Amino acid sequence: MNTQDLRSFWKLSTNRCPQLLFSCFLWLSLASASGSSAWLLAQSELATLTGTVADASGGVIANADVTVTNQGTNISSTGRTNENGRYVVPSLKPGLYTVAVSAPGFKKYVNTAVTLQVNQTARLDIELTAVKSRRR
Repeated sequence: MNTQDLRSFWKLSTNRCPQLLFSCFLWLSLASASGSSAWLLAQSELATLTGTVADASGGVIANADVTVTNQGTNISSTGRTNENGRYVVPSLKPGLYTVAVSAPGFKKYVNTAVTLQVNQTARLDIELTAVKSRRR
């Protein structure tokens, strides 16, 4: 392309830009109004489970293993608490879950009654009980 062709191309492109933006906006508005915008919301069918793992005194527990198992499919997702004791397990399908948390020096925590809904971010804070050491 020579210089004249490039000038013509950019002039045509910049003159049509507002029209293209308006056309895209109009199309999205019509799609939304007609109910066919499901593809825009596809990611919202999933849930997220988050919370903090702490001991009885309220001290956070870092590096605790968190396993979330869908009771209908038996598919598990795992996470680990960060240095603030916080965990996040995203992209979970709605349903009934078992949540298990374990950390060295603590009894394993199990909750079999966690229900997650569509587009929900559920919070489940967990308190672990320390294992009592046996003295002889």
